[in-house]
Order: sequence, then C-alpha cells, then structure tokens
Amino acid sequence: MSVNIKALVAAAFLLSLVLIVNGAIPGYLSPTTGQVFWLLGFSKAFVNSTSVYSYNFGLPSPAPLSFGLSAALPAAVLLGAGVSLVNAYAVLFAGWLSVAFAGAYFLARYLEAGVLASLFAALIWCSFPMITQHHLFCALALGMALLPLYFWSCMRVVFSERLSLWSSAWLVVITIVAAFMDGYTFMMFATGTAIICVCECVKRRRSARVDLIYRAATITTAFGVAYGLYALYEGTPTLAPVELDFFRGWAANVEFFFIPTKMVLALPDLLNLSVERAQGDYFGDYTVYQGTFCTAIAGVAAYGLVTVKGNRFWLVAFGLIALFGFYMALGPTVKFFTYRPPNGPTIMPAEYGWFPTGSAVISKYLPGFNNMRASYRWAVVAIFGCWAVFVVMMASGKLSTDAKAALVAFLFMFNIPNPHQFSEAKRFHDLVQDVSDEVASWDPYFADGEKVAFLPYRNDFLINYVAADLNIKTYNIGGDKNLEWAVGDWPPEMAAFQQGAISPDFESNVRSLLKSRKADAVVLSYTNMMLGAYVWPFDDDDKDQLLPIARKLDADSQFHVVFAPHFATVRLADNLQAGG
Repeated sequence: MSVNIKALVAAAFLLSLVLIVNGAIPGYLSPTTGQVFWLLGFSKAFVNSTSVYSYNFGLPSPAPLSFGLSAALPAAVLLGAGVSLVNAYAVLFAGWLSVAFAGAYFLARYLEAGVLASLFAALIWCSFPMITQHHLFCALALGMALLPLYFWSCMRVVFSERLSLWSSAWLVVITIVAAFMDGYTFMMFATGTAIICVCECVKRRRSARVDLIYRAATITTAFGVAYGLYALYEGTPTLAPVELDFFRGWAANVEFFFIPTKMVLALPDLLNLSVERAQGDYFGDYTVYQGTFCTAIAGVAAYGLVTVKGNRFWLVAFGLIALFGFYMALGPTVKFFTYRPPNGPTIMPAEYGWFPTGSAVISKYLPGFNNMRASYRWAVVAIFGCWAVFVVMMASGKLSTDAKAALVAFLFMFNIPNPHQFSEAKRFHDLVQDVSDEVASWDPYFADGEKVAFLPYRNDFLINYVAADLNIKTYNIGGDKNLEWAVGDWPPEMAAFQQGAISPDFESNVRSLLKSRKADAVVLSYTNMMLGAYVWPFDDDDKDQLLPIARKLDADSQFHVVFAPHFATVRLADNLQAGG
C-alpha cells in the first residue's frame, strides 16, 4: 500500500467514526429531532417558493432564516431531489461534518503535523462533547465543528509568504458561510482572528508594516462583506436587549470544566468520575453543563505550553485564544458549585455568584458580543485553543510515535459518548420518520395555499415543517428570534391571542380572526407545536380545553368544524376549502 492510499483508508475510517459519534448515519441515526423540523421546514419552504425566504410560515412578511442558511440551502437541494426528511437531515449533517473534518486536518497540516497525526487530530476535534452535545441546535453544532476550517482560511491570509487572490477569495467565501451558519461561531471566528492578527503585529512590529495593512484590509473586507450580506438578507431586524442576568444564568460553573455530567461520556461514567445533574438545580438549562467538560484536552494543552520549546508563536496565540474562551464562558460573574434556589428563575442575579469577572462591560456594550447571551458557548473557543496547542505538540518533533499514539488514544477515550447517546440517535431517527408520516396524513384537512392560524401559538418548531410540507400559509413560526420578528407584523386579530395561553376571550378572538378573513382557517391544536417536534406519540395536553371550544363553534351555523385526532379546523361556513 502506498502512503497516499494508507492515508485515504485511514481518513475514511476515522471520518466514519466521526459520523457515528455524531449520530449522522443516513437511514439509521439522526443527530436530533426538533431542529430537523425547524430547519428543514425552511428548506422545504425554499423549494416551494424557489426563494431563500419562507412564504409558508411567519406571515405576513416573507420569513428569513435567523441562522443556519448555510445548512438549509443544501438540505433544500436534497428535499427537492426527493430525499426523505430524516435522511436529508442526516446527509446534511454528515456532509458538513466531513467538511469540518477536512478543515481540522488542513489546519493541523498547516501547523506541520504529519498526515496521520493530522487525521487523528481531526477525529479528536470532531468528537468533542461540546460539538456532539449541541446537535439540538444544528447550525450551532456545525459552526462549532467548522471553527478549524474558519481559522485555517484566515491563517492562510495572515501568514502566507505572499498574499494571493485565491486565499483572499477563499476567506471571503468562508466568512460568508460562517455568517450564514451561526452568529455565535461567526463572532468567535472574528474574535479569534483578531487575537491572531494582534499576535502577528506584535511579532512583526519592526518590519513589513505595509504588508500587514494589506492583509488586515483583506480580512476586514471579508468580514464586512459577510456581515453586509447577512444584514441585507435579514433586513437588520432589532431584538430586545438582553439583561446581564441572562448572561450569568447561561454561563458555565467552574466545576463544569472539570467534572463531567453522567450519561454523556462513556469512560467517565465507567470510572465513576461523572456526576448526575438536574436542570432544575442550576441556572440556565442543561446545555450549560452537558458538553463543557474539557479536563483532558485542557490538561494536555497546559502540559504542552510548559514543555514545548519551539513554535512559541503558535503556543502563545492559541493559548491566548483558549484563555479568552474560558474567560468569556464564565460570564459576568464567577459560579463555582453555584446552585439555583428551589423554584428560582433560570436567569441569575449577581448576588448568587462569587465575584465579577469584568466581562459584563463586553457583554453589555460591544456589538455582537451583547447578543451572545449563552455565555458558556465560549467554551468551544477555549477547547479549540487547547486542541490547537495539542496539534502544535504533535508537530513539534519532541514526541515519539508511541507518545503521540498514547495522547490520541487518551483524548479520544474521553470523547466517546455514553452508549445511551447512540440509542437516542436511533430513537431520533424513528421519531422524525413517524412525525413526518403523521404530518403527511394531515393533507386532506387543508387546501394548498390557504392561510391558517394554529392556536394557541407558541414558539412552534413543528409548524415550520407542517406548513411547508402541506404547502399552506400560516402566521405561526418556530424559532425565538423568528417569532419575535413575525409577531411585530401580525394583524391585530392575530396579535390579540396570548402566547401559549387559552385565555377567557380565546373563543371570541377565534371568531374575530375568521370573520376578518385574515385567516381562511383556524387550527385548534391539541398538541403543543413546540414540544411536538420532540415527542412521539403526540401529547394532546390542550385537548380538554380546546375540544369544548371547537364543539361550541361547530354548533354555530356561521362556522364549520372538522375534527381530527390531534386538532380541529374551524372555517367560516361560506369559506370551505378542505375537509368540508
């Protein structure tokens, strides 16, 4: 076997491990559920309208995708080609993970690690729990996985002997992908790039200043173009400012970095090194502690910073990136074994913490940073910095082959998910298939293109797919940012409803909405259309309250009601289009 063939075989094998660990196996495993319906609902809507906006949900204005367009567009191609929903999502995820694996490999090679060492480094990167435990957020997880590709693209501009048109154009493309993939990781990319550029300026402070200006201008242009295109697409909608207590609540406790959570990683569970954590015991939610454990890679990086004598520039640059990531992940106030009081809020007032970190100024006043309310997510920047230091160690020539193999084995063993994660990925696959089959059975109850309001409205993740698959139009939409933007444009008859509530005037509001003819039909959904994207069979929790309302409306000759297992559709009697 030639060296190249051996490398290709190793790459194929290690990439297959990456896909298995991430639950991205078409036809068998799915990384998650809820985001499948949310994101691919947009993809299906794009196919319906041949547009990059949704005309199926989020009415009255065409709905832009708040994040994840870089993932939704390839998925639209797959859905347009007839690939099933669950397989389209798995293929999408597997495709971007393959790109991320390649990006991590290229960065390691750029840092002069060997071919096999670079392939194993890519395996380590793509299997970190900070990535595998964020599948719930799809584009966020993919953006995290793509960080090495982002930084490699930047480094080729900053450090190449000669600035080329090709590397500059490639950076522009990558920054656009990053901006439309996820806002968090776009800001992390920009921040890490700034740190690298400052380090290079300090290193070359006595020479080649004009050259550095050209390179800085190229990088600034790339980020400016990416942000400009994103703002043009989104229409620069404004969101309500987020209070600092949110940043505190969704910051990481210090112990989360050192003590893993039970049922996440196999080895710590086997060795009884992990602890059980309940969401109600901590501020924020379970994502704050689920993937932030990073003792193994942080310990290896710390050892490398102390022992490796060569490549000091890279060690300093990546060390600073890691330190900044850990600093921001702590949020405005240090939390160490800090617990949420019984029935307390998920956000955290400052008095519950130990002492301020000083990052409140950044989180409150700096544009971009003030929208990164889930502070703990900065941990992926810290993990990236530590991983890059590990790669520099592998490239230093100071380690024997056996030592490198031992390091890789050690790090990978601390990345292997608990077997429960694989059974969950299989359950996700089956759930997505079952729900998509159920939604397809709703088609006889609706007419193509009719305007429908699903009530009571919530952050309706499932609606995105329901509306797009049935090719109807609805005011409802999933995604907190998308919902906030949509509500501001709703007509008064739709805005009269309270989010998630069946109020005393609910029935009269239904009548008003239909009589205004601003909706052709109202769906009284027994199912919570947020939770319905995650649960099968559906829990019809609202049926006891909504069924009497549906029957009362049906008794009125002005209205016609059709009863389905999980909902009732209400129309004006003179406006029957489906199910009549």
